[in-house]
Amino acid sequence: WTTLVELALNNTKIDGRGLSHLSGNKNLQELALRYTRIGDAEMGTIAGFPKLRYLVLSGTSVTDAGLEKISQLTDLEELYLNETRITDAGIKSLAALPKLKKLGLDGTDITDESVETLKAFPALTTVEVAKTAITQPVDLPLAKTAAE
Repeated sequence: WTTLVELALNNTKIDGRGLSHLSGNKNLQELALRYTRIGDAEMGTIAGFPKLRYLVLSGTSVTDAGLEKISQLTDLEELYLNETRITDAGIKSLAALPKLKKLGLDGTDITDESVETLKAFPALTTVEVAKTAITQPVDLPLAKTAAE
């Protein structure tokens, strides 16, 4: 398990006990855990993957509390938190991620309060906010238009 680079366990019964078998893996770059039994308690294990660039936690029990640990993943480029219980407070803890380019927040509890925070992310080019309480455009400074 220590040499895995990519792992997708979407729609499985994986939980913290199963995820613990990956601890010690310093090579993992992509991890997809969509619709699993993963929650805040497992974010410490995930934060222990220093090379993680792609992480999917959509449909899990992750909340704002778990995002504090995720904010330690400084190589993270894509993060998908769709259909989780993330709020405006949680978004603030992710704002310091230096390489985060894509952020999925569809179906979360974020509001217009997060718009200015999202605009301040240093590398963010794409943000998904469908089915949220955001009512204004999120014009990201680094976003590319269709013509570019």
